[in-house]
Amino acid sequence: MNGAARATATAVTLLLLLSGCTTTATSRAHDAARPTSTGVPTPTVSSPPVAAPRATAVAPQDAAGTLTAGERAAQQASAVAVADQLMAAYARPTLTPAAWLAGISGYLTTQTAAAYQYTDPAQVPVSAITGAGTAQEDADYISNATVVVPTNIGPYTVQLTRPDVSASWRVNVIVDPGGNS
Repeated sequence: MNGAARATATAVTLLLLLSGCTTTATSRAHDAARPTSTGVPTPTVSSPPVAAPRATAVAPQDAAGTLTAGERAAQQASAVAVADQLMAAYARPTLTPAAWLAGISGYLTTQTAAAYQYTDPAQVPVSAITGAGTAQEDADYISNATVVVPTNIGPYTVQLTRPDVSASWRVNVIVDPGGNS
């Protein structure tokens, strides 16, 4: 080997050796799985990637982040309308299970619809809505709402949710007059 070839080979060897001295994510993960002097692998701690917040349309809010009086009234009215419509569909014990579930599913969250999928409507004691629902003041009406709907067997409490004010209300809990959901 001549002098130039030997110098090139030496430089390449040095670069390869030195590149092994740096730590990369792969080598750290590999080293973390190696047993320590005690024979116990070193645990690896990793954080999941953090997604950037999604911009959403929001209703007018005051400086404290709550709805203005006019917007709160509008959001309460929309929650009452959904709760009333849900209860009108819910209070039909003479329907087949499939027809009953189809009637209420559009108002429910996915999880709540799954919980009601095996309900026999003949076992649902309510059969009539006796008045309009009333919005309760214990909710923010931005992402959650509570509406009490009068029925022939007493008041039902309907809890609604949504990810933000631009989304539609969905029912996540229906509580009968006895406190059962």
